[in-house]
Amino acid sequence: MSESEAKNTDSNKVREHFFIPHNETSMFASLDESIGRVTLPVFTPIAKAFRHNLGAVISTVSVPFQLIVANAQRLRFQQIHISEAIRAQIGIERQPTEVLYEKALPVAREQLIQELETSEAIKRLSSQVMKELERSLEQEDLAHAASELLRQGTVAVWGALEVLAQDVFVALLNSNPASAIQLLTHERTKQLFIRYALWLRFRSVQLLR
Repeated sequence: MSESEAKNTDSNKVREHFFIPHNETSMFASLDESIGRVTLPVFTPIAKAFRHNLGAVISTVSVPFQLIVANAQRLRFQQIHISEAIRAQIGIERQPTEVLYEKALPVAREQLIQELETSEAIKRLSSQVMKELERSLEQEDLAHAASELLRQGTVAVWGALEVLAQDVFVALLNSNPASAIQLLTHERTKQLFIRYALWLRFRSVQLLR
């Protein structure tokens, strides 16, 4: 296997186990635009709740990635901070050591912020994060937990869709009571409502036990 093929294989493994988030604004651009076009006020909070639920799922499933990114940034900050502290200790800047020690922390923070604005630093950080993600998959328990988190995230997205469908359906019936009567009296749909009512009753009894 060539080096490029091995790299692609590792990249595929990372994608299979971790959710790498996009920019939230661009990710939800189409949905936000659709929510803005909602004309009936009753549906606006439902759409916004759906958007919030999706955002919560994304935040949850991207936790492993975010933790590794934060750790990589922390390590780089420590490197910069130590460097500034050493410069203070050996008196390179020709200022009192105590003054330079006090300046080391904010200087390190500012330098890290400036670094993260350069493409070279972003590339270096992304490579480090990628390596850490690949290394974490060498631990079977972590790899299994990462995969399970993605599966649970998929279930949560489906749950958000179910909540959206139910809320929209209820809002439609509330805004047009005549349609609710039609559904309850129609030979085909009334059976669905009867089964749903029985299921709700069963669930209520189970919860009260």
